[in-house]
Amino acid sequence: MITSIPSPLSLPIHQVFHGAGHQSVVVGGWMRHVGSERDVNGTDEDIATSATPEQVRALFASRPSFAVASNNGESHGTQLVLLDGKPFEVSTFRRDVACDGRHAKVVWTNDLVTDLSRRDFTCNAIAYDPIDDQVIDPFKGLADLRRKVVRAVGDPYRRLQEDWLRLLRAPRMAMDIGGQVESGLERAIRQNAGELSQVSAERRRDELLKMLGYADGWYAPVTLAELDLLCSLLPSLDSQRGHGLRSEHPHDLDLFERGVMRACGARLAGSDQGQARLRLMAYYAEMTLTSTASDLRGLCCANRLVDSVLRIAAFYRDIPRDGSWHARSAPRDQREFLLQVARHTPEAKMAAVVEQLISLRLAEGGFNPAPLRKAAREPLYRGQLQVDGNDVLSLGIPPGPGVGRVLASLLRVGPGASRGSQLAQLSVLVKEARNASNST
Repeated sequence: MITSIPSPLSLPIHQVFHGAGHQSVVVGGWMRHVGSERDVNGTDEDIATSATPEQVRALFASRPSFAVASNNGESHGTQLVLLDGKPFEVSTFRRDVACDGRHAKVVWTNDLVTDLSRRDFTCNAIAYDPIDDQVIDPFKGLADLRRKVVRAVGDPYRRLQEDWLRLLRAPRMAMDIGGQVESGLERAIRQNAGELSQVSAERRRDELLKMLGYADGWYAPVTLAELDLLCSLLPSLDSQRGHGLRSEHPHDLDLFERGVMRACGARLAGSDQGQARLRLMAYYAEMTLTSTASDLRGLCCANRLVDSVLRIAAFYRDIPRDGSWHARSAPRDQREFLLQVARHTPEAKMAAVVEQLISLRLAEGGFNPAPLRKAAREPLYRGQLQVDGNDVLSLGIPPGPGVGRVLASLLRVGPGASRGSQLAQLSVLVKEARNASNST
């Protein structure tokens, strides 16, 4: 029993439907949050209705404060109704007439229970009628939410065969509610895990990134491996299980396990998308660039995501595991490391990359980030310097390649943030350059 149900933001839409003699309910993520007594703020309110797509458009297209926008779901009876500019997905009650594991052929129905019976899991087959203040739960989804179990609506094998993406949606729903997949559904997933290859790379990618964005999303690769899904989703990452064991490591973790543990400990403020990206960096930090690129491009990940993960994989292992560079050359080594990263990183992204590297290294423990952060605050790009070639020329260096070499040397030594400190360092470097020239 739900103790209290908040009034949905979409209430005015339901009032219009009700006034026109149509039934409408809230379904999906909003109801999962209500049923598990979580905050619904910011949660999508998906709406299902007995009104046909044509009736939906007629009701809202010209009504004040409302509008109807096109979207990719129109062929399946889903439209976007805008209420004061805020979009809500509105879908007509449906009944499947044919499914091939990727696409479903549907017809409209005016029966809500029929529509709920075609849904994947019981936690997604709960509806709320805000006009009558009534919860419709024919498949006991609320009880499953209380038990934190993801269970199929009806036969799990049939539910999976209707859309093989449900192989991934089931563990994602379990992660969303902080629970587990019901044993019968789990068995069906394992037996059909190979069918995941029938699902488009883009759909698989989207499910994975949503999963990695959850609070406990760091554990996603372990769950997927246990369900025999990881080998079809991220084959290179899956191949690291049992590889790279280090006898000196206190727990003798392999590369896969080390990546998961890094993802557990890595923290950066930001969005769910940012957290998902950081976790991918954690998994691939010690893997080869070829393997990393193969997995991510195999899922059609955006180039900017692939580039950011590859950048971490290229440089993470250069940070000493003991937390410090050699004592005598520590500042210079830190500068060389940062300049190497900067050569492959746009200036606008450099600060974020440094924090990502630090966050991942902190997750392994035994690391003091203060010296590296301090070194990163000094100029790393020529354009950040407060001195230029004219200053070098004024100190007696003749025009030519030598000017650029002096400025490059200035970046390597750590010139300080002020113009005064940079001029002082510049004078020292010019003097050294002259002495070297005279000695030859």
